[in-house]
Amino acid sequence: MVPEHPHIGLLVLRRGSALRVMRSKLSDCSAGADFLKRLDHKEFQPVKTLALVFAEGNPERLAKIEAAKTLAEITKLFNEMMDESMTASPSHFVQSIAP
Repeated sequence: MVPEHPHIGLLVLRRGSALRVMRSKLSDCSAGADFLKRLDHKEFQPVKTLALVFAEGNPERLAKIEAAKTLAEITKLFNEMMDESMTASPSHFVQSIAP
């Protein structure tokens, strides 16, 4: 449980929880919602770029990537693609990220 006014040390230690709390508090006001929208947009493109590289030209994956319009959608899709690749061939994954 995160207190209403947490100490900064707690926020650093529990970064993930802190970000969820901040997101829920900010989404209640228009300025906060606008900030969150811009933040999501800023984070969306790098995740999409990673997903495109990881798709390896697979038309089905590429179509899903193009259909993803939010940070949550593209992140979920990227995680699913990583899980599929790791399940299918762990050695292929290692080879694909090796320098």
